[in-house]
Amino acid sequence: NLGLLEIISLAKNATPNQRKINGKTLTQDVQLTATDVHAVTPEVLRVEIPVGVPLPWPTEKPPIGWRICNGERFDKKQCPLLALAYPSGKLPDLRGEFIRGWDAGRKVDNGRKILSVQGDTLQNFTGNITGIQFVGQSSASGIFKMGRRMASSSITGGTSGVFAVDCSASFQSGLRTASETRPRNVAFNYIVRAA
Repeated sequence: NLGLLEIISLAKNATPNQRKINGKTLTQDVQLTATDVHAVTPEVLRVEIPVGVPLPWPTEKPPIGWRICNGERFDKKQCPLLALAYPSGKLPDLRGEFIRGWDAGRKVDNGRKILSVQGDTLQNFTGNITGIQFVGQSSASGIFKMGRRMASSSITGGTSGVFAVDCSASFQSGLRTASETRPRNVAFNYIVRAA
């Protein structure tokens, strides 16, 4: 006898009846609902997320009752609540886009209407170089590139042993460049609840 009967007997009474989880007594197997653990369910989303609010979604297909913000038209009679958010009857096309908070008179992004589209741009970088003269070797780094090098003595009034150099700059020389300006990002689908 290895004492297994005693162990089984002790195990039966290991969890006292007065113990509870979310008000449910542990006298038997307990089944917890999504409500018990405050999980977000489709029902909760329907009540708490207004129709038309764009939400990031991690798969290629939206859940039932939701639509991808891809610029498509929708039937305003079938989706009257969605039509309140988008009176044109057309969802915004948020594929490949970032959402920016509307200025609303703050004068940071002045003059825009709500839901208006804005193209990409880069803040202007300016500068100039004048009267470059180098004695000996010249070099450039980063976004600057050295071009043609002429002996200053070949220029009228130039000094022997001094050189004039053409210089150019390109962001491709020292920075990551692309056809647009963008921050690091992760791709999600934007979806809206249709009704």
